Amino acid sequence: MRSFRIHMESRDSQEIAAEKLTIIEALRLLGVKGLDRVVAAKVNNENKDLSSLIETESHLEPIFIDQEEGLEILRHSASHVMAMAVKELFPGVKVTIGPAIENGFYYDFDFDRPFRDDDLPLIQAKMEEITKADYPFIRREVSFQEALQFFEAQGEDYKLELIRDLGAEKVSLYTQGSFTDLCRGPHVPSTGKIKAFNLTKVAGAYWRGDERRAMLSRIYGVVTFYSQFYLSRRGRHVVRQCDGTACHVRGASRLIDTAQHRLGILAGETTPDYRVTYEVVYCLGSCGLAPVAMIDDKVVGHLVPDATVEMLDKLA
Repeated sequence: MRSFRIHMESRDSQEIAAEKLTIIEALRLLGVKGLDRVVAAKVNNENKDLSSLIETESHLEPIFIDQEEGLEILRHSASHVMAMAVKELFPGVKVTIGPAIENGFYYDFDFDRPFRDDDLPLIQAKMEEITKADYPFIRREVSFQEALQFFEAQGEDYKLELIRDLGAEKVSLYTQGSFTDLCRGPHVPSTGKIKAFNLTKVAGAYWRGDERRAMLSRIYGVVTFYSQFYLSRRGRHVVRQCDGTACHVRGASRLIDTAQHRLGILAGETTPDYRVTYEVVYCLGSCGLAPVAMIDDKVVGHLVPDATVEMLDKLA
């Protein structure tokens, strides 16, 4: 049995006895609240997956999904889910890179034809299947040569170029379901953590920004950590899709459909026994990736994430 000494901000150091200890086990034993919102952790100032083993003495801080770092991890994990969906739908496609960006994520693909906007609903539907399947993100380290052999067998020429450019003795791979990617990580624990997303557009992009290289198809998307609405029973509510009033980026109609299902109403209708009419806008744009309540096009309050829904339901 080994002794693990864990240091956390605003807490006394604590010791845990165990043969080995993962981050999520340590957080659970330490009684950290809101574990359902934790997607990764900072260990000795390095972001790690929750499944990672920790050293016998570690400084540990959870990364919550609604923090900026947590949202970036969520976005990057969503790009992997999109790549998996594209690979399953379009045999022969080659994957390149798929980073998180300021307002969402993208992934670049090489296919025998450019992707079009009318491909997006099909890809998004496949992504929904993948998130519902709740595949774990599994990290493994392999040697430089193993990584080359793996991606060469997959016919992934772009990954081979990236691995050679890294020049590292070992690289890390992440697998979820049928898809494996070259990636430093970390990622959310599983695809089921990716609740609400929307693919927004397709564009062309040169490989590595070099006009002498291949023209790729870049698919953009947005994702948020919100997946449910909580609506005060003291008001009357109208659901509508974000039309740009709340921010500069349009929201996702699929998310509005989710809200309508939860409320049991149709867009534009109101429940009859409420006194005040609110418009509920699910916005995935620059207003903060949060649903907002509006009256006469004025934001009057942000709605709450999943973690608070059960508590509020009990109080309502």
